[in-house]
This record gives sequence, C-alpha cells and structure tokens, in this order.
Amino acid sequence: MSLRDVPTGAMINVSSDWLDPEGTRPHIEAIAAAAALLPAIKEAHQRLIKTQARPDEGNPELASIQEEQAEVDAIHDRKGRGLHGVLTAFADVADDPEEAASYLALRDKIYPPERGLRILQASYSEEAGEAELVDFGLLLRR
Repeated sequence: MSLRDVPTGAMINVSSDWLDPEGTRPHIEAIAAAAALLPAIKEAHQRLIKTQARPDEGNPELASIQEEQAEVDAIHDRKGRGLHGVLTAFADVADDPEEAASYLALRDKIYPPERGLRILQASYSEEAGEAELVDFGLLLRR
C-alpha cells in the first residue's frame, strides 16, 4: 500500500504515536538518523491536522449533518461488507460452475480485486464522489 492510500485520519494517528513521548518517539530518538526526521514529522503532522474539517461549534446544523454522515457511512460500510460476503457465499453454494462464476464476476465488478473491500475505508465525503464514477449500465446489462 502506498502512503498516498493511507487516509489522513489514519496518518494523523500514526504520526501522533511517533511524536508521543509515551509512544514510539523514544524508539525513534534512539536511532540518530530517525531522530533527525522528527522535526519534519512534527511539521507534517501539524499540517495534516490543519487539513481536517472540524465541526463548527457555532453551527449546530453543520454538526448535525456531520453526525448523520458518520451514521450513514457506518451503515454503508456494514452493508458493503455484507454484500461482498453474500456474493462470495452464493458462489460457494452454487452447484453450477457458471452460476458461481457469475456471482464472483458481479462481486468483482462492484469490488474490483485491486481494491476489494478497501474501498469501504474511505470517508463519507470520499465515497460520495464515487457514485458519479460508476457506470450502472454495465451492471444492468449482465
């Protein structure tokens, strides 16, 4: 996995541990070459934090929308994992090899093997733009 594939929130968690004196920082400081990188890591960590949207405490409507987005995202991810599992299970129980292959082909169309279930790790905002990129016509023609 490339670092550009790591969600910003996850990278903030990782770099927080690297900078935490109670976390990994003492181990990093024990290696001179790695310790020299700590100022650059701290700067990058602070920049990542600045990029993150924060709920506007003065705007309860925005906070409510963000809460709803988190709930919808959790439901979407749960159902997405379930659909992947169901299509795989249908292929497993199909007696006809062609039928099994069609379930797997549909699963792989929805969850391309190069990304698989990782597509569900994106945030609500990231996933929302994906809908415009899907050619539903291809799925319906099968």
